[in-house]
Formats: sequence, C-alpha cells, structure tokens
Amino acid sequence: MRTRMTLAIFVSFLAATILFLSPALAAAPVKTALVIGNSDYPGMALANPVHDATDIGRELEELGFQVTLLTNGTRRQMEEAVRGLSKRLADGGVGLFYFAGHGIQVNGENYLIPVDADIESEADVRYEAVSAGRILDHLKLAGNQMNIIILDACRNNPFSRSMRSETTGLARMDAPTGSIMAYATAPGSVAADGEGRNGVYTKNLLRAMRTPGMDIYDTFMQVRRGVIKDTQGRQTPWESSSLIGKFYFREKKPEPVAAPAPPAAPVPDPETEALKAQLLAMQQQMATLQEQARQNAELVQARKPDQSTEELKAQLAAMQRQVADLRQQADMKPQPAPAPQDGQTEEELKAQLAAVRQQVAALQQNRPGGPSILRTDTDSLAAQEKARGQAGDRLVLSVVPMAFRWQGNHPKTEWHPKARQRLLESLTKREDVLPVFSAVGELEPVHPYTLNEDRETALWPSGAAGPPDTRTLKLIAKELHADTLMAVAVDQRSNKIRARIFTLCYIYDARKGELKTYSASMAQPDMFFPMSDYLMFVQTSVNQSLDEYLGKKRGWW
Repeated sequence: MRTRMTLAIFVSFLAATILFLSPALAAAPVKTALVIGNSDYPGMALANPVHDATDIGRELEELGFQVTLLTNGTRRQMEEAVRGLSKRLADGGVGLFYFAGHGIQVNGENYLIPVDADIESEADVRYEAVSAGRILDHLKLAGNQMNIIILDACRNNPFSRSMRSETTGLARMDAPTGSIMAYATAPGSVAADGEGRNGVYTKNLLRAMRTPGMDIYDTFMQVRRGVIKDTQGRQTPWESSSLIGKFYFREKKPEPVAAPAPPAAPVPDPETEALKAQLLAMQQQMATLQEQARQNAELVQARKPDQSTEELKAQLAAMQRQVADLRQQADMKPQPAPAPQDGQTEEELKAQLAAVRQQVAALQQNRPGGPSILRTDTDSLAAQEKARGQAGDRLVLSVVPMAFRWQGNHPKTEWHPKARQRLLESLTKREDVLPVFSAVGELEPVHPYTLNEDRETALWPSGAAGPPDTRTLKLIAKELHADTLMAVAVDQRSNKIRARIFTLCYIYDARKGELKTYSASMAQPDMFFPMSDYLMFVQTSVNQSLDEYLGKKRGWW
C-alpha cells in the first residue's frame, strides 16, 4: 500500500513537469529546404545531379523539413524558387539550400548554371546564370535564425574554351552570420561525378545525415573523411561557418530514465505494475521534452528580433497619408484614420497596417479612368521618404518602363528584358544617383511596378520613335511621389547595308515641369548587332546622359 502511494505521488510530479515543458514544443523551429538538381545540360549532361537532389529531398522530408524539389530548372524557375524560400523563411526557422549541377566562377564570383543557359563568353554569365551571392542575399533578407547552404557544383567548367580566365572550381565565399556553407571540394578545386546513382560528395552526405546524434560540424567532418577516402585524396570538401547555435540532422533518442525498482513482493500487484508502466512512459516523454527545449532555447537566443514597433508606426503613418491623398484625388470625403497608439503590440500594428494597405489598393482600383499602376512591391511614399533621407548629395531617380522599336524583319524582342536589367544595373552602380525603384546593393535590379495597357500607350504615344507624354509623366510622378523620372527608348533600324541603333534618354523634373532629352546613336555595317554590343551601348549612352544632366561633362552626340 505504501509503495503504491509513493509511485502515485511520483507519477503526479512527472505529469506536472510534462505540462510545464509542453510550451517548448510549440516553439519548435520550422525547417524549410529548397533542393535543386540540374543534369540535362545541352551537350554537357551530368549523370548524378537529378538523382542527388531527389535523394537529398527525400531524406530531408524524413528528417522533418518542408522540401521544395526542382530538377533540371531554368534560370527563371531557379530564381523564383529562391524568392519563395526567402519568403517562407521570413517567419523564422531553419533554412537549407542544396544545389547539384554545373557551377563556375567568373571574376571571383560564383554562379550556378541553369539548364537553359546560353553562354558564349564571360560577359553572358551574369545574365544567363544564377549568382550564388544573390542567393545568400535572399537568405540574409529573410532574417531567420539559421541557414545551411550546400553546393555540390564544382565540376569542370563546361564553357572553359570561351572563357578568358582559366580558373577552375568555385571561389571562396564566407558564410553570413548564422549560416554554414558546405562545398563539395575546396575553393579553386574540381569535384567529380560518381560512378553509381549519386555523386561522391552527396553519397557521403546522405550516409552522414542518417547517423543519429551528430551535430552539423561532425556531420560534415564525416563527409570529408568519406570523400577523401573514396577519391584517394584528390577531392577535399570544405566548409565556411558563422553559426551561433547547434543543429542536428537526426537527433539521438534520449536514454530513458531508469525506473526505481519496487520492493520485491511475493505476488505482483496489478495496480502497482500499471503505475510502473505509466511511470516509465512519462519518464521517456520528459527526457524527449528536455532535449527539444534545450535546442529551442539555443535557436531562440540566436533569433533575429522582429521589426520594431517604431518602424511599423512609421509605415502605418505613411500609408494613412497615401489613403488621404487618394481620397482627395477621387473627390471622396476624408475619413479620420486611427493614429498608432502607445502600448500597441506589434501584432496589432501589423493588423492595422494590413487594413490600410487594403484601403490603398481599393482606392487605386476605383480611381476614375482605372489604375495606372497595377502593382507596387513597396509603398511608394515610404520608399521616396526613405530615399530622400539616405540620398545625401545623390540624385533620387525613379525609372518608368522602357520603349522599344525594331525596324526590319528580325525583331529581337527577347533582348528587351536584358536591356531593362542592364539599364537598372548601371544606375545602381553610380555613386551620384540613388534609384528608388530598383534594388540597391548586390541584389539584381527589377521594375517594382507595371503600367496598364492604356497608360503605357499614353506614356509612349509614338512608341520608341517619339518622346514620352509629359502629362502622363506628371501623373505618374504624382502617384509615385517622385521628383525626377527617367524614361529611355531604344530605336533600332536596319537595311541591306547597315544597322543603326538610337538611344533616347528623357529626364523629367516634376517640380519644374521640364523634360530634357539626350540622344545617342551607333551604326554597324552588318545587318544585326551582337547582343553584348547592344547592351553595352544602352549602358554607355544612359550614363553619358546622366553625366550631362548632372553637369559633369558635355554630350558627345
């Protein structure tokens, strides 16, 4: 009787302990992975990457990851998948990016090769391949607490004959804070495909991931030993780490706490035996909870703080001003907007901000004549105010969509996106210009908005052959809260003798209502321009236009 009472008290204590530890389970970090394997390269196929990616994805799913698998991906598919990974990681957790396929370095920068890459020279790489540095930027932007990047992409350069540089393998990249980067071989070295289903590196990686109880450093150390052994020392995997927490691919099951042996009894008591079984099950559950709580505490300590309430208040105030402006344009009666209150939580501020954004979208859609701007990736007023605060002596410049015209039987419409990209890239590299509507830094510049068909026709009434409409520019500047707009048109004409290309650069000062025009042209005896010459001419002529506009030099056309 006394033994039964003691066991009952102990079981009650364990039940209370489990209830205390249970909230730690709710905080368990989400694990998200993007796995890419490219094999079907035209004329330079690889045997293992698709198998490698498939097997890695299946193993990660068994380990609790939410996996997105992409095989034989094009450049656009790979970029969209990376953006999707960044968005999913914005809520926190552990991120993992794995790539198997061709990878090269050009001028010290690493690129992952999609299956639709059309690379004829080094100049094409940055436009046809996916920058590894850009992938790191997307992961850093997500702000989650831990990222793992694995690149089995150091095979022989398939484009070496068309490259000026003879550099092999991938260049060294340092892992950002909270990340670890793992390479199939050391920087500047070449990794080998395997003879079986998997490559040498991924075969050993799969084996190490299945070993329970090893943290991430021990996992990659085991991979390194296996690869060196399999290749007889010709290939040495390498890692760069800035982790600030521990991680295990496969947890080791905790040893159950030994249950105290009850006093010997001549005849087993059924109730006592039932309490023993309940005690053992609770002890095992408590051991599991303790281990998970320990890991969660380490990850929570490393977690990046959420957006401050002050930033949310500033965004909310900017959006409310935009609602007031739109209501004034629509001749609607202003409605008082609730101001941010002291003591509001971040969740309350985010909910209020989302409601105001919905009002802005509805007012833009219901504006007389329809919306001119169909999509914006950021609040235009907040973007302009932030840019003016950071610009200093730089010109704050917004860019509207370009116009193109091809006169002849062979229009190169597929060159248009590359021309837009080159234009915005050249702007981000200038020290005297701050482009508001293109990403600043190492991210690829993109247009954050598009015009509807009627408004774009109104903007370019003569297409690329004539200037943009000043009234439309004025309206766009008002909607974007912009002081200075740039509009660029490219007009290409060819005949049987030669081809000529014109670049027309228009800079509109919204405060003065002035439109200045700068033009340049280039002729070539052949009927067609090489794409590299075409893009370089667009970049050079736009830079020359800005130099003259800013009074740096006289025009040369």
